[in-house]
Amino acid sequence: MYCRVVDRTQNIEVSSQGRVARGFFRRLLGYMFKAKFDQEEALIFYGAPCIHMFFMRAALDIIFLDKDNRVVGIRQDLRPWATACCLSRVTLEFPAGRIAAKGVRLNDTIDIIEGG
Repeated sequence: MYCRVVDRTQNIEVSSQGRVARGFFRRLLGYMFKAKFDQEEALIFYGAPCIHMFFMRAALDIIFLDKDNRVVGIRQDLRPWATACCLSRVTLEFPAGRIAAKGVRLNDTIDIIEGG
């Protein structure tokens, strides 16, 4: 089941194909070994304030959200073998370039709408 990721502050859809990473292996693997992404894809991690890019084949954009779903951190074009951490409750991963294309900014509020 997909989730919609919507920037409520700017009233724009950031992703129509978000998926929540549930379970140990899905959270561990994330997009590991994947070389191509649909620009609408997003991976959503709850309770994962740090992510790693080990064994990744492509760069990602990362958004970190606090408990109120406010953007508290952004990492664009994070390359393979890098790591990123932020005091956050939710971490969103997108194909590289998505954040700039959609214009997501610090302090924007993001809604995650499951079943959308």
